[in-house]
Amino acid sequence: MYVSKLTIKNFRCFNNEFVIDFKSGMNVIIGGNNSGKTTIFKAIELVFGRTHSKSLTIDDFNKSYEDFLTPPSIEISIILSTEETDSEEDKALIAGWLTKFDTNWEATLTFKYFLPESNLIEYELLMSKASSKEEKWFVIEKLLPKFVYRIFGGNPINKLKADPEMLEKNSLRSIRCIKRCR
Repeated sequence: MYVSKLTIKNFRCFNNEFVIDFKSGMNVIIGGNNSGKTTIFKAIELVFGRTHSKSLTIDDFNKSYEDFLTPPSIEISIILSTEETDSEEDKALIAGWLTKFDTNWEATLTFKYFLPESNLIEYELLMSKASSKEEKWFVIEKLLPKFVYRIFGGNPINKLKADPEMLEKNSLRSIRCIKRCR
C-alpha cells in the first residue's frame, strides 16, 4: 500500500485546496525555496507521525484566510491505495478507513486542526472587537491553546476517529521510506 494522494487545505503556503498525486514506488518532489516541499512532508507527518507534537502555531495557518466569521482550520487528507503485492494483513489494517472497494482498495485518513464548537461564542465575542486583519490573527493566536486535532478514518463526514495503534502500524508499513533530500 502507498500514499496515492495528498490534499492540503489552509496549511502554511497552501490555501484553498492543494492536491498532489503520488505513484507507487519512488516519488521525487522538486521545487524552489519556499515552494512547499517541507510543508508536504510536515503534512504527511501530521497524519502518520507518532513521535512529533501535533500542536501547531499561528504560522502554520495560511495567512490568506479572510473569512473570520468562522475560525480558520487546517485539513490534510491522505488516500492510501493498495497494490497487488499487499497481503491480506495489509488490507485488514486499512479496512476501517475504506472509501473505495475496487480492484485496488482506497482508504482515507483526514487530519483536522480546529477550534471546537464549545469555544465559538468566545471566538465570536473576541472577533467582534477586532477590526484589522492583524487584530483578527492576534485573536486566533490567543485562542490557539483551545484548538484541537483529530484524525478521522474513512469518509471524514462520518467523523470516525482513526485508532492511534492502527495509524502507527500503517505508518510503518505504508510509509516505508520518506526522506527529505537537500
